[in-house]
Amino acid sequence: DGGARCQVRCRYLLACDGARSMVRECLGVQLETTVPQINPAAYDPRGGIIQHHSWIYFNTDLKKHFRSSYGPALYWYHADTISGLIINYNGGTEWVMHAPLFPEEEAHPSDWTEEECIRRVSEALGERPRDLKIKAKGAWQMTCNVATSFQVGRV
Repeated sequence: DGGARCQVRCRYLLACDGARSMVRECLGVQLETTVPQINPAAYDPRGGIIQHHSWIYFNTDLKKHFRSSYGPALYWYHADTISGLIINYNGGTEWVMHAPLFPEEEAHPSDWTEEECIRRVSEALGERPRDLKIKAKGAWQMTCNVATSFQVGRV
């Protein structure tokens, strides 16, 4: 996180650190874009983009809605005009909401006001929590990329 370096000795190293894998990049393993088989019409050949998404990171107490006795939990939501995913990061009050974003039809999340973020979160939850605090907002793209190699010799 802070740029500190460490040395690790091990027999095997698995790069399970996501699409922007530092381990994969350090090993020189490239990604290739593939055409999705599910819905080729949604495919954007300029970057393998399947769907654009917005995210809103927020704090609030949602125990009455979600009762998870352990850490991170994932919930799908479907409201009248919005659907997506809500993830609880800590088994407490830290949440992130993901929803499809249509760049040709709506403003980028960086342009959303705090009130717009509150409106979107409240619509997804079906109510506006009194203690709702918006912490951050942004966008990301779901892509269809696959590693060109799944094994690198001894490193």
